Amino acid sequence: MKARIVEHLGQSAIILPALVREGLAANDRAKVRMAALQAAVQHAHNPASAPADLSAECRAAGVDAMSTQSLVGDARTSADGTVVVPGLAELTSALEGDIRAMIRAVEANDASASKIAADRLSAIKKQFPVSNKIEAGQVAKMIAVPSGDADSLHRLIMDLHKTLNRLAASCAEEVAAGAHAHGLGPDDRPRPSVSTRA
Repeated sequence: MKARIVEHLGQSAIILPALVREGLAANDRAKVRMAALQAAVQHAHNPASAPADLSAECRAAGVDAMSTQSLVGDARTSADGTVVVPGLAELTSALEGDIRAMIRAVEANDASASKIAADRLSAIKKQFPVSNKIEAGQVAKMIAVPSGDADSLHRLIMDLHKTLNRLAASCAEEVAAGAHAHGLGPDDRPRPSVSTRA
């Protein structure tokens, strides 16, 4: 019986609300990781100043606050002018995972839109560092929102976030006859009772 219901409604429609929640949570994590990357570069160039404290943002997004603070506080510039960030490779890998979680949520509703987003990510990944060293200009490219048709990691995340917000609104939970439901149409809701009194 359950299998027939899922087949009738479509598996994507069933799992979409959960995927959207996961995608929105991934968006929160991605924002914290980008902020940590920016803070690490700033601290590397100004080591005498206290590193930015992102612990509250980390806790709210479910990101490990201690490792994030270590990443920011341990950043330094090297002799060749690049920024050395211990744990940078792990951070960018986690950031990619966050974006892919957002893309999976979009894919459940629109496969073509998710393909475009995945292709954008593949192109943008060329900007990612392959070690714990990165140039400040490389970070600026990743976190900037460029003008015109230029793309960036930040722009991709923003675009996915907008799509997820629209999906969240379309699959908002409602209560019908005491049951929690998603994606109800006009014919699925109980009709208002009509009084027969004169």
